[in-house]
Amino acid sequence: MSDPGTPPDDPSVPDDDFDAPLDVLAAPPPAPAKRPAKKVARKKKAAPRPPSATPPPADDAAANMRGIAIIAVTIVVGLLIFWQGVQKKDTLTTSSPTTTLVTNTTTDRNAPPPTTAPNQGTTVVAKPPGTKLAAKEVKVLVENGVDPTQTIAGPAAEKLKAAGYQIAGTGDLPPPPVATSAVYYTDDLKGEAAAVASVLGLPATAVQPMPAKPPVSLNGADILVVIGQDQA
Repeated sequence: MSDPGTPPDDPSVPDDDFDAPLDVLAAPPPAPAKRPAKKVARKKKAAPRPPSATPPPADDAAANMRGIAIIAVTIVVGLLIFWQGVQKKDTLTTSSPTTTLVTNTTTDRNAPPPTTAPNQGTTVVAKPPGTKLAAKEVKVLVENGVDPTQTIAGPAAEKLKAAGYQIAGTGDLPPPPVATSAVYYTDDLKGEAAAVASVLGLPATAVQPMPAKPPVSLNGADILVVIGQDQA
């Protein structure tokens, strides 16, 4: 029979005298739970840029046309510069004589050459010795008395013109030919005629007074020179 003074055991109240198993008492306390490690975000390296795109090749036909056009322009410019240089050189080194156009195509073989300069070795005398007039005041007509097909009067007139005489004209005498050259003078111009004969290399015997009927029209000449076969 139970002791009435002792209350019954309450199963919900732990008993201090309860002995726990030894293996439970000897076990170490549980380790604290580890916190998960934080993940460090790594910076991603920038991806390399792709190489720049190669420009598309130019059109070969267009490039060729441009090249040909440049070469053509260069050649044209070079030719223009060369032509201007040649023209400038010709202008500096070449003199352009005055040309007179004539409708008559017949050449006067007796006409003196168009020159006003004296021949080399010819001395222009203002007033030859034994004359009354200066050479520039005397008009001389020169005639070819040999052959109209030969140029005879022209060279003689050139000598006289170079010596300062005025040339009234040149011409050809009709046949027959004249054997001896003569220098005819008008009035009292014998001294002037002698000076003309000296210029032409004629002897003093060639100087004669003008015939009453001159062989040709004098055309205002003071002296008439007839070149004969002795001077041809």
